[in-house]
Amino acid sequence: MLIGVAVTALALAVVFALLSWLALERSRDRIVRAAVELDASLAVVSDTLRRALDASLAERRAGTAELGLVLDLDELLALLAREAARRAETDAAAVRVEGPADEPALGVFGPDRVGRLLESASRAAGERPFRALTVDWTFPPLLESKEDVFRSALLVPVLEGGRETGAIGAYSRRPQAFRPEHAHALEALAAETADAIATARRFAAVSGRTATTRRASSVDGSS
Repeated sequence: MLIGVAVTALALAVVFALLSWLALERSRDRIVRAAVELDASLAVVSDTLRRALDASLAERRAGTAELGLVLDLDELLALLAREAARRAETDAAAVRVEGPADEPALGVFGPDRVGRLLESASRAAGERPFRALTVDWTFPPLLESKEDVFRSALLVPVLEGGRETGAIGAYSRRPQAFRPEHAHALEALAAETADAIATARRFAAVSGRTATTRRASSVDGSS
């Protein structure tokens, strides 16, 4: 009888071990399946983010490439000012560079006065080279409540062959509106369009055109 009990106990132990092994295998299979599904989901998310980033970069490069096809210096600077405002997430910008015969050429997006602000702020930077310059204006109490004043600005130089030939300025009616990413965006824009500016300047010199101030709004027909 003891032998029968022992055999039964051994059989139960074997069955229990088998059931435990099967449960462990099922659990392991579930973990593996979950890991595979998670990896697949992450791959989909990663691919979606990559495609979105590629599309964004393609759109930006296409816009810059389009600027590179503009030979009229005044029109180019006006379009460049509009692109600067878009990248800096504001509604006013200006671009001022050396024009033919050393005459300054100016493009404006927004109120005309941003061109004058750009010129005065560029002089304030002095002769020393700079990567980016932020300006914040404060006003007396009587003017502080006015909505039509610019309270902050961001400037980056335009470099051609390592030489500073102008500046791009973005302006906001909000104080301290610009962050480092805006500076990086305008620096990239200046670098992307330096060759286009040089080409347009040469074309203006050859065609005998003089530099004028052009507003971006006049380019696309809006007021």
